[in-house]
Amino acid sequence: YQSYLDAIQALMVTQKPFLQQGYSLNDLAKDVQIPEHHISFVLNHLLNMRFNDFMNLSRIRYLEQKIQLEDVSHLSLEGLANEAGFGSRIT
Repeated sequence: YQSYLDAIQALMVTQKPFLQQGYSLNDLAKDVQIPEHHISFVLNHLLNMRFNDFMNLSRIRYLEQKIQLEDVSHLSLEGLANEAGFGSRIT
C-alpha cells in the first residue's frame, strides 16, 4: 500500500488536483489508476483520514505555502479559499 500512497502524494505535488473544486475520489482513482476502495483503505489506515479530510489538508498546506511565498494581501479569505479549491464557504 505504500506504493499507492507514494503515487497519490506524487500526483498531489505535481498536478495539484486539489485546486479543482469538486475533485472526487473517483477522479483521483482515474488519475492514479488505483481502485477507489484501495485509495480509501490507504488514506484511512496509513494516514488516518478520509478522502475529504486529505483533500482539505492538501488545500490548507497549499495556502500556507502561498501565503509565505507571495503577497496575497489583495485576496480576501474567501478568494484564497476559492483559489485553493474549497467548494463552499462553510468548509
